[in-house]
Amino acid sequence: MMLTRKLSRQLAANYILHSLLGRILKCPRIADRGHESITYFCWQSSVSECCVGLELFSNNFSTMAGTILVQARNTGKIHEELETAINEQRLNDAWDLHEQHMRVEGFARKSIVNKLIVGLAESSDIQWVEKAYGLVEKALGEHKQTLFDKETLMYLSLGLAKCGLPVSGSTVLRKLIEMEHFPPVTAWSAVIAYMLQNSSGAYLAAELVLEMGYLFQDGRVDPRKKCNEPLIAMKPNATAFNIALVGCLLFGTTRKAEQLLEMMPRINMKTDATSLIIMAHIYERNGRREELKKLRRHIEEVHNVTDIQLRQFYNCLLSCHLKFGDLDSACLMILEMLRKAKKAQNSLGVANLIFETDKIGSTLPDQDVTVKDLHDMKSDKHENPYYFKEISYLSKLSVVTESL
Repeated sequence: MMLTRKLSRQLAANYILHSLLGRILKCPRIADRGHESITYFCWQSSVSECCVGLELFSNNFSTMAGTILVQARNTGKIHEELETAINEQRLNDAWDLHEQHMRVEGFARKSIVNKLIVGLAESSDIQWVEKAYGLVEKALGEHKQTLFDKETLMYLSLGLAKCGLPVSGSTVLRKLIEMEHFPPVTAWSAVIAYMLQNSSGAYLAAELVLEMGYLFQDGRVDPRKKCNEPLIAMKPNATAFNIALVGCLLFGTTRKAEQLLEMMPRINMKTDATSLIIMAHIYERNGRREELKKLRRHIEEVHNVTDIQLRQFYNCLLSCHLKFGDLDSACLMILEMLRKAKKAQNSLGVANLIFETDKIGSTLPDQDVTVKDLHDMKSDKHENPYYFKEISYLSKLSVVTESL
């Protein structure tokens, strides 16, 4: 087909040449014989210039047609070279081949385009990651959403966040949701975690969690329907909220953090010990003393709270009392903790003694109890955790009191 076009264009060039020569030959001669030589010379020069110009035009046209024909024949070869360059991580060569393919035939095959984007994102080089984002943006602008896999766009979003480009990373996440390629919460939580490198990224991370939460608030999505499974997998969990809340604490956007806290009960999200401690820091930062007092009851009911977490909570509560200038409440809190600490020490000692004596008495009724037996029984006290639950909490409280 290309060869036929080439021949037809050459015939057209020859036809133009002959018609132009015919018109020149039909031009009237100048009557004055004194000027015949000059007229003949000018006519001969014009004909020569036209011939040279048309010959150059014909040659250039033939060269261009030949180049297009060669490029069309080598599209398959470009695919192979592009894939090889991506596999060998020769990103400069891969990008040049991609641009060459774009000039000849547009976007390459879907599999190769996805490989190219992943390869550019894997480099963690901001230059290549931005080029990958530009490629995606161009394709989406041309309404070629089917050109990309969900995993590819997720990986690109993660790469953009790692390189400190939170705006672009969040844009890719939003595009995924628009295309109904819902990313799982574990994947997009990693993206917002990398977005916390600067204040704008932390703010965008909080906005993303809020946007995700709006989709699920007030029971809008029925979890019993099988068709909603991909959407339910995207629902924010405690980890996602904790990441966004920590970002708000780091960069001082605690008002935005309170919006996140208001969202949590609306999507029926259960808080863990870490969430409660982060909430305590936010309430202390915003001067919400009454909320801190309510939170104290929840902290005491959590079984897996650690000594460090308890210390952080009571530090927040004490700091809030002092901010309000309420020395009476601060003193009462410390005295109460001291009483509980003393009770914990006494109760723990008595409980240990009773438990160890009963244990040895039941297992060794006819033998004398030795120090070694008591030592062995101490190592078995974890077998009855519920017996020591309250005493364990009081013991932790005593440690916190000593550190205050």
